[in-house]
Amino acid sequence: MKILLTCSFVAVLLLAGCAQPGATSDVKWPPMVRAGGGPPPAPTAPPPIKASKPKPAPRETAPPPPAPKPQPTPPPIVTADNSLTGKVARVNDAGRFVVLQFPIGRMPAAEQNLFLYRNGVKVAELKVTGPQKDDHTVADLTTGDAQLGDEVRDK
Repeated sequence: MKILLTCSFVAVLLLAGCAQPGATSDVKWPPMVRAGGGPPPAPTAPPPIKASKPKPAPRETAPPPPAPKPQPTPPPIVTADNSLTGKVARVNDAGRFVVLQFPIGRMPAAEQNLFLYRNGVKVAELKVTGPQKDDHTVADLTTGDAQLGDEVRDK
C-alpha cells in the first residue's frame, strides 16, 4: 500500500512539472476542412501600405521629474512609565514628616529624595527615612508643606 501511494505521488509530481501555464507551442496545425468538403479559402493578402508624408522628428524633451512620494508617518513610540508615584496618607506638621502610600511592589529606597505636587505644582521636597510597612513609608519634609492627598513623584 505504501509503495502504491509513493508511486502515485511521484507520478503526480512528474505530470505537474510538465504542465506549465502559458507554455506555447511552435507547431503549425493544418487548416480545418469545411463541412462542405471543399478546400479551405485561400489566405488573403494584407492591404497595401499607403505612402505617407514623413513626420517631423519629435523634439527631445526631458520627461518631467517624478513627483516625490509622501513620506509615511512613522508609528508612535510608546515607552513604559517607570516613574515612582504615590499619595500622602498622613501629615504631621509638628514633626515635619508625612506617611506616604505607594502601589504594591513600587516603594522608594531609604534616603531617596522625592517631590510633592499639589494640582500639578511642586510644593515640597521630601527625604525618605522609613520605617516601611506594606505599602506605606515615612518621609521627612525638607522644604515646603504637605497636605493630605498630595501627589508624590521621584521626578
